[in-house]
Amino acid sequence: MRQILEYFKIAFFNLKANKMRTFLTMLGIIIGIGSVVIVISSGMGVKKSLEKEVNSLVGSYVYIYANGKDLNMDDDDLAAIQKLPHVTGLGRQFSTNRASVETNSKYFKASITYETANFQVFDTTPLVQGRFFTEAEEKRAAKVCIINENDAKAVFGHKSVIGYKIDVTILNTTEEYEIIGVRESKSGGLLDMLYGEDYGEKIIALEVPFNTVVTDCVPEHLRDAYIGGAVNLLVDDMNNASTVGREAMNLLNKRHRIKEKDGGFEYYETSYLTQTISTTLLVVTLLISFIAAIALLVGGIGVMNIMLVTVTERTKEIGIRKALGARTNSVMLQFLIESGVIALVGGIIGLVGGYAISIIVCSVASTVAKGMTIAPDFNPIFILGTMIFSMGIGVLFGVIPARKAAKLTPVDALRHK
Repeated sequence: MRQILEYFKIAFFNLKANKMRTFLTMLGIIIGIGSVVIVISSGMGVKKSLEKEVNSLVGSYVYIYANGKDLNMDDDDLAAIQKLPHVTGLGRQFSTNRASVETNSKYFKASITYETANFQVFDTTPLVQGRFFTEAEEKRAAKVCIINENDAKAVFGHKSVIGYKIDVTILNTTEEYEIIGVRESKSGGLLDMLYGEDYGEKIIALEVPFNTVVTDCVPEHLRDAYIGGAVNLLVDDMNNASTVGREAMNLLNKRHRIKEKDGGFEYYETSYLTQTISTTLLVVTLLISFIAAIALLVGGIGVMNIMLVTVTERTKEIGIRKALGARTNSVMLQFLIESGVIALVGGIIGLVGGYAISIIVCSVASTVAKGMTIAPDFNPIFILGTMIFSMGIGVLFGVIPARKAAKLTPVDALRHK
C-alpha cells in the first residue's frame, strides 16, 4: 500500500512538473467527460420535466372503449366498473379543435372539451370563480361552459366573467353559451404549446356538458356510440392502471358475453404516453451520449500518446530503478497509475465543467419553454461512475506505454541517450 501511495505522489509530481503538457493531454478527457455529463444530466432533466408536464395534463386514468358499432356501456356497467379495486372515479370526455368563439367583435379559435358532471374529479386545477356544471345541466345538454382565467382575460379583458355570454361555433353551427365557472390557469410548458399560448394564434379552451356533443358534433345515427361507447376511469396510482384496464375490459366483455377473440371492449392507459416520451428521450440521450463519448476515445489516445513520450523521456530513470531491483510489475504499475491520475484529474475537471454548463443549458431551455422548469438530473452514483470511468480510460490507454516501460532491460535503458 505504501508503494502505491508513493506512485501516486510521483504521478502528481510529474503532472506539476509539466503543467502545460499535462493540461493539453487532459483536454480530450475534459471535453469528452464534460460532453457526456452535459448530455446525460440535461437530457434526464428534460425527461423528468416532460414526464411531470404530461402527468399533470393526462393524469392517472384508463380509457375504456367499445371496439364495435353496437357496443355501449349502460348505467349498470358503469356501476360495476366503479366497484373495481383502485378505481376512484369515472367520467366521460370528448374533445374537438374544430371550433371558434366570438364576442365583442373578437374572434378566436377554440378547443372544446365535452365532459360529464363527474369528470371534474379528473381535473385537480381549482375553480377560482363560479361552479362546475351539474348532472341536471348535463342531461338536458345545457349551453353552459367553463373557461380559464387567461382565456377569460384574452376574450373579455378581465377575469370576472361569470354570467357572460359567448358565441361558440362548432362545425358551422353557432350556439350561445353562458360562462358559469372560471378555472385557475395552468400555464406553462406543454399546455401553452397545446393551446397556443405565446406560440402563435391564441386558442381558447372551454369545458361544456358532455351531452351537448350530440347536438353539436355527432350525427344522429352515431349518438349512442358517443354517449355510451367509452369511459375514463380514474386510478389511485399510475402503477395500477394496467391492472384496472384489464379487469374493466374483462368485466365488460363478460357482462356483454363477448369472447376475447371477438374483440369487444378494450382499454388504453394514459401512462403509455408518458412511457413513450420517456423511452424516446432516453434513446435520443443515449445516442447523443455515444457520439459525445467519441471525444473520450480521442482523449484516451492523447493520454496513450503522451505516456509513450514520457516513457521515452524517462528511460534512464526506468533503467536505474530496474538496476536497483525494481520488478517489472512495479514499473508497469507506476506508469498505469500515472496515466490513470491524468485521466482522473481530467475527468473531475470535465465533471465540474459539464455540470456547470448543464445548469446554464437547462436554464436557457426553461426560458425557451416558457413555464417548464428544467433542472439537470445529477446524482452521486453518476458522479462516482464518471470518476471511475475516466480513470478507467486512463488505465486502459496506459497499458501499452506501461508495458513498453516494464519490458525495458536495465542495460538497454541505461544506454539510452
